[in-house]
Amino acid sequence: MKGQAAIEYLMTWGWMIVVIAVVSAALYSLGVFNPSTWVQKSSRGFSSFSVEDWSLKSSGSLFVVLRSSLDFAVNVTNVTASLPSGEGFNSTPFEIYPGETYTAVVPVPRTPAGSFVEVDLRIFFTNPKSGIGHADAGTLYGPAE
Repeated sequence: MKGQAAIEYLMTWGWMIVVIAVVSAALYSLGVFNPSTWVQKSSRGFSSFSVEDWSLKSSGSLFVVLRSSLDFAVNVTNVTASLPSGEGFNSTPFEIYPGETYTAVVPVPRTPAGSFVEVDLRIFFTNPKSGIGHADAGTLYGPAE
């Protein structure tokens, strides 16, 4: 009788392990364990500009919609994006007025779609009245598209 009790005990736990493995595999295939499934796009750290929206395309382009938080118009001379895989530069200067938005396009290294990224973004600009150069910096978080 002791042998039969041991076999029944092992069979019960064996079936439980099989059920756990099947459920875990199903959850993994649905992307439950992928952090980019749960993390939404966000931005932090900017003071002179706010990021209205951004998108990192797997083809190698970063689109950033910037809104000026300043009380005067500025000349943006460069936008730099740093990813773990490399850097990208947008050397096309543009002028942005108070409260206005502008979409900057920065060529960056290719990034697989769905992967979670942290992009360090630096915006270099000058005050046309004083001619003094400034920089604003922040970080973009979220999945690549």
